[in-house]
Amino acid sequence: RAVGVASIAYTVFPAHRRRGIAPRAVRLVTAWAFRDLALTRLLLEADEANTASLRVAEKCGFRRLGTRTSPTSDGTVPRGTALFVRTAA
Repeated sequence: RAVGVASIAYTVFPAHRRRGIAPRAVRLVTAWAFRDLALTRLLLEADEANTASLRVAEKCGFRRLGTRTSPTSDGTVPRGTALFVRTAA
């Protein structure tokens, strides 16, 4: 990626979901990235069908840029990936 820009990703295993783990982790990593790494922008991608992941991005102050569509592994039904960005404030 460009200088000052990074991507973040997260996964929470089913047994640990619905406890606020993902939003807390994303907030902590975001603060660390802007404060200690001096990054200017963070990018995040989430499966369009994963409403919980979309909510995490929005709760953590990421702004939705749009959706990218790509074929599934079998090449038949296109999948949407929501693209988000957050800039250092």
